[in-house]
Amino acid sequence: MAQEQQDIYLTSPTLLNRIKDGDDASWNEFHERYRRFIWCIARSYRVREADRDAVVNGVMAELFATRDKFQYDPDKGRYRDYLRKVVKNHILRMRRSEHPMDNIDEGGFEEPSEDDFDEIWEREWKDYVLQQAKQLLRERLDPVTYQIASRCAFAKEDPEKLAAEYHIKTDHVYLIKHRALKLLRAYRTQLGDENADNDDSLI
Repeated sequence: MAQEQQDIYLTSPTLLNRIKDGDDASWNEFHERYRRFIWCIARSYRVREADRDAVVNGVMAELFATRDKFQYDPDKGRYRDYLRKVVKNHILRMRRSEHPMDNIDEGGFEEPSEDDFDEIWEREWKDYVLQQAKQLLRERLDPVTYQIASRCAFAKEDPEKLAAEYHIKTDHVYLIKHRALKLLRAYRTQLGDENADNDDSLI
């Protein structure tokens, strides 16, 4: 795994270049990894569940249509900043389109302000990164170690009970938890969460 702090998986220059060159597999990877995140943004704006896929498809169509125009340049900003702009513009255009009340749940809707959008985006991005980091942790630890780490660190189960169940010392359980959380923070940072080192939350 690359050690530099960048949005790995999806936004590396290599993947973006492959997408620009028309590589279908790379585009499918991009679509698979981002669609859920965009779907959650739509949900946070109270788009009806039946219409959230349409939001995802619209954003993806716009990204695909403009893929050859985007130049990866870290000095000018991260790719996810570009993505945020596209998603934001797309959703706000939808809100201003014809019959906007037909696209949201009952209860009324007010167009979000700039701050509203940024707050929702950062919250959903943080959760997205955390879930991706947990998946990386699962892939890189052996199954038993991950079970212990997950039950102790995430589910907050009693370390002494876990030690007895797995026939290991309690200190070993704490060591597994410590190492797992350290790895998790590293993965979160590499995936684009700049505050991971100072954040102990495991939402």
